[in-house]
Amino acid sequence: KLYQLAVSPIAARVRIALYAKGMTLLFAAPPGGLGTGACRKITPLGKVPFLVCDDCAVIAESAVINEYLEEQFPDPALLRAGARLVLPYGI
Repeated sequence: KLYQLAVSPIAARVRIALYAKGMTLLFAAPPGGLGTGACRKITPLGKVPFLVCDDCAVIAESAVINEYLEEQFPDPALLRAGARLVLPYGI
């Protein structure tokens, strides 16, 4: 399940990757709203997007979510062979 807001340009990065891979995923608004106690119980950041899946812990940050999707679902590839994901600000 991808917790996101339709108006979030950051969440749009993940939606674009999902659509490009032909994947369907349940989208949901963060429980209680952004930054609330209910949301922070799932992710301490209290921000969207964050991914909750059966086989992993909660994954936050769009670049990390997209990297996870690329590793778990390599076809169709969104990165060319040998490409490396570069995270901003040395994350």
